[in-house]
Amino acid sequence: MIYWGISAGFANYAPIISLLGSVLVFAIAIPIYVYFKRIGLFIGLFGCLLISAYEIPFWVINLRKVLIEHKFQWDALIFSLPALVTLLAAYLSIKGLFRKENQPSFSNQIIKLILAGVPIALFILYLIFYGKFWNINEFKI
Repeated sequence: MIYWGISAGFANYAPIISLLGSVLVFAIAIPIYVYFKRIGLFIGLFGCLLISAYEIPFWVINLRKVLIEHKFQWDALIFSLPALVTLLAAYLSIKGLFRKENQPSFSNQIIKLILAGVPIALFILYLIFYGKFWNINEFKI
């Protein structure tokens, strides 16, 4: 959402879908992955697909910009990095789904609790501190 800004409101629903995918990956898929690998990977892959609804078209626009002007442009590469990271995460999720092992290799219960609790705690703190500034009218087109 940083690319285009939201000061004038949303022009379409792609940033909202991408935001939903980011919350799904960060606050739900990561804690589930710590305890149940396959379910966490499925949820994470779905979140990556939701994120790509906003990132991939922007990446294609930047690639087209490079091809039309016939020279290397750093801004096109830098602005394409989130889409590349999303594609890499989706690839690694698919690759992890086809492996034989079903559980992550975290054996200590305290480490599992910390790894699952930190994203949830950060998301709750985010909602507490910044949720009061949200307005439902921001999400209308």
